[in-house]
Amino acid sequence: VIDGGFKEEYVAIEKENLKNRIESIINDKGRYAVERAREEMFKNEKYGISDLGYLEDIDKITAKGLYEHYVNIMKTSPIDIVVEGNFDEDEIVEIISNGFDFHRENIIEIPRADFIKKVDEIKVIKEEMDITQGKLVMGYRCNVDYKDEFKYYSLFVGSNVLGGGPHSKLFVNVREKESLCYY
Repeated sequence: VIDGGFKEEYVAIEKENLKNRIESIINDKGRYAVERAREEMFKNEKYGISDLGYLEDIDKITAKGLYEHYVNIMKTSPIDIVVEGNFDEDEIVEIISNGFDFHRENIIEIPRADFIKKVDEIKVIKEEMDITQGKLVMGYRCNVDYKDEFKYYSLFVGSNVLGGGPHSKLFVNVREKESLCYY
């Protein structure tokens, strides 16, 4: 930290690295297909925002502004500390309370995302590219709360049987038996 901001040189390097990472997604067609599907399925929802951000926003990042944002996050974001094993809880709380100086204020409450959405239409997004193998991504809104243990785990098992991995019925039949796709 220099003069109330991160070092300009380091921020410039990281901005270039981020730009390269965002631009490289197009080269990994499988990841690109999944990202585009997520972007379309969750348009106008927080989950639809890319975890890497967007190219058009990178130039707006300044060393000072980034540092101010970092300080704000450290002051206002909830913190979870997980301790596992056989221990005295009071002793751990005392160690953490005395060992860290968090400078906490106005802790924000992060609202839970809506998981129930009415889907009025099926979206079909088709992009033409010069590739040897096409990619197909299918996404479904299931309206299942992860806190509903019965429905959530049933959905999890169903997803794996129908398409969640190399052992799924979809994978075995479409790829292994019919040789119609690789991924």
